[in-house]
Amino acid sequence: MLGQLNRIQLKLLFIFGLSAAITIAGCGGSDSPADAADAYVGTWKSQCFSWLGNYEVVTRTASKLSATQLVGTVVNTKKYSDAACTTLVSTDTTTESGVYTIGNKATFLGQTVDSYKYDSSTTPGSGYLGFAVVNGSGLYVAASFTSENPTAWWTGGIPYVKQ
Repeated sequence: MLGQLNRIQLKLLFIFGLSAAITIAGCGGSDSPADAADAYVGTWKSQCFSWLGNYEVVTRTASKLSATQLVGTVVNTKKYSDAACTTLVSTDTTTESGVYTIGNKATFLGQTVDSYKYDSSTTPGSGYLGFAVVNGSGLYVAASFTSENPTAWWTGGIPYVKQ
């Protein structure tokens, strides 16, 4: 009888230990993959680029909504009259905000990127499709406001820099 109790205790101890090991291994720790949205979270500032007859510096923020969604906001846009962005013409603090939904990986201009869909919260019904990638501390974004795929990075291939 005593031997049978010892065997039961050993079996229970084994089951408990195995359960604990599986639970600990399943927690993931630092080896778990990051969510698709994680790379894009933060404040991003463009370098000077040409846009619609002016030169601009744009500051955007992105906060994580879910594993594949971000709330993106244009914090401000500074317009300049010169290519060095030294002569300020105006500052637009009108906030543009919306949700970016990260989709499948794609190839754009020879590199692997994230595809995304943007839906504006500020201007309901407006949105677009595009591509984005973070390379080091640089954020590259491309989008098209038509049904055609984009053909170049916004800001002329100059990345937004994480602040």
